[in-house]
Amino acid sequence: MLKHLVGLATVGLLAIAAPLQAQVTLGPTLAWENDLDLGIGGTLRAPLASVGDGIGILADLIVFFPEVGDYMQVNAGVTYDLPLQQSTAVPFLLAGLSLGRTSEAGGSDTSARLNVGGGLEFDAGKFRPTAGIRIELGDVDAFVLFASVPLALGN
Repeated sequence: MLKHLVGLATVGLLAIAAPLQAQVTLGPTLAWENDLDLGIGGTLRAPLASVGDGIGILADLIVFFPEVGDYMQVNAGVTYDLPLQQSTAVPFLLAGLSLGRTSEAGGSDTSARLNVGGGLEFDAGKFRPTAGIRIELGDVDAFVLFASVPLALGN
């Protein structure tokens, strides 16, 4: 089931990102979750100028390495940029959904959580280093620290 969700999320994100005329970023991500330790994955960030100024999407797929079993998480959220005058750093707020899949020797489980958070994106030419925190609200509350070094695609 998780493979289907990941596939649908990927197709959906690519469909949304394809017609965008503004800058889309894509790149590797490191994350740390308070119960799961370290995770690695990839992040896509894209503005949705047709919806409103400063509104965009932030999506990622992260594989965590807990002490027992496997855990994979797909996140999709809406961002709102809070641009600062004469600064290369852009703070943003985010809200979205996290889908997680835990696999252990005895079976597996899928869970969904709402998430809220924020971060900073830095303009470093073609690179857009990003760091932030996501607080996940659900059956078990958690927080995730993440950092990404995505490359700006297109223009």
